Amino acid sequence: MILTVAVNGMKFNARHGLLPQERAVGNDFEVSVSVDIVTDEQAMLSDSMDASVNYADISDIIRRVMQDPCGLIETVAARIRRTIVDAYPSVVSGVVTVKKLTPPIPSSRMESASVALKWP
Repeated sequence: MILTVAVNGMKFNARHGLLPQERAVGNDFEVSVSVDIVTDEQAMLSDSMDASVNYADISDIIRRVMQDPCGLIETVAARIRRTIVDAYPSVVSGVVTVKKLTPPIPSSRMESASVALKWP
């Protein structure tokens, strides 16, 4: 059986981006993560965190990665994925979605630009 654990819609102001103003002032971001682990009914009924992935830990990983500026939201997503997989070898697949809210694109008004990194 596959168990999916998700953290949805975490919001941040962070300094990711290629433009100097993004690095100086920051921008608003929204991050969601969904991870899958293989488990069984007996493990699920044990009521133990050993049978799951701690979503509080996942949210802390996201928070820490978001504090480390980089140029591309693709890189942000890859760093989040790598850190989660390193912390939880039981994770077999997942999706990391990073949205840059109201990106500073001249002559364009959009709600967000986003990437979704899916694995395996």
